[in-house]
Amino acid sequence: MQRPDYDHNKFYSSGIWKKLRNGYREKHPLCQMCKANGIITVMQKGDPVDHIHEILDGGPKLDPRNLMSQCRSCHDKKTKEMVERRKHGLEAVMEYVKELMAMVGR
Repeated sequence: MQRPDYDHNKFYSSGIWKKLRNGYREKHPLCQMCKANGIITVMQKGDPVDHIHEILDGGPKLDPRNLMSQCRSCHDKKTKEMVERRKHGLEAVMEYVKELMAMVGR
């Protein structure tokens, strides 16, 4: 499932994304999923700033309210969960998006 207006490599190598990502990471230097679970994990180089509502599922690309800082472990868990939710349809995906939004206080 690929959005017709979305080129993954082109987007993530764009200057506008890098500026947003770096600014977000600066404001949110801790993994937000770990923090929500009472664990303090400082973001390391290479840890992602991730889209909560993934672009693939129609989420906004450049809205900072749709972003979260994640350690690699949490990013992998979230990605795996999204893959599973997609098997059950958009409603299941959106349910998880709401859970993640609440987790980061949005």
